[in-house]
Parts: sequence; C-alpha cells; structure tokens
Amino acid sequence: MFDNLLRRGHGIKPLLSNWREIPVFPASIGLVAASAIIAVVAVFFNGGSSQTSFHGAVGVPYFQGVRFFNDGAYEPTVVQFDNAIRFNSDNQEAYWYRGRANTGLG
Repeated sequence: MFDNLLRRGHGIKPLLSNWREIPVFPASIGLVAASAIIAVVAVFFNGGSSQTSFHGAVGVPYFQGVRFFNDGAYEPTVVQFDNAIRFNSDNQEAYWYRGRANTGLG
C-alpha cells in the first residue's frame, strides 16, 4: 500500500521516506505493557487465584439468603445465613439478616 503511494509521488513521500526502517521494537513494548495492564485488572476483579473459591463459597448462601429474606421466606433465610456465617464468621450483615429472619419467625 505504501509502495503505491510512494511511487505516485504524493505529499506523503517526505513523511514516509524511511517507513521500512521504522523499528518494530516500540510497538512490541506497547503490546507487552497492554497485556500486563489487562492481567493486573483481571486479577483485581477476580480477587486472585487463592480467593476465587472462597468468594464463590461465601457468595452463594449469602445472596440466596438475601433473596429469601426479601421474599419473606424466613426459614430458608436462616438456613442460608447459617451457611454463610459458617464460611465467613466475620460477615456482620449475615448475622443481621439471620437475626431479622429469626424475629420474623417469631
């Protein structure tokens, strides 16, 4: 494509007179930098490989418990938050929801 433009003698010739000599090295550095940025963002959103299974195990019972609580089904809410607390005993919201569900049961 550039050969055609250079042969025709358009105004591009002074700008691209050495286009064959442009090194590929800076472009490869940009590609490596972009790949590194993508990898860092992926690890940030996934939480790292050691945390993935932990988040998956905690998230399912917690979010199911919230769904049951919002639907007014308090017995399965208590069961799901018992499971969520078993996975992560520091989750204060799970204790709060479980207490509210127990209050709703009477």
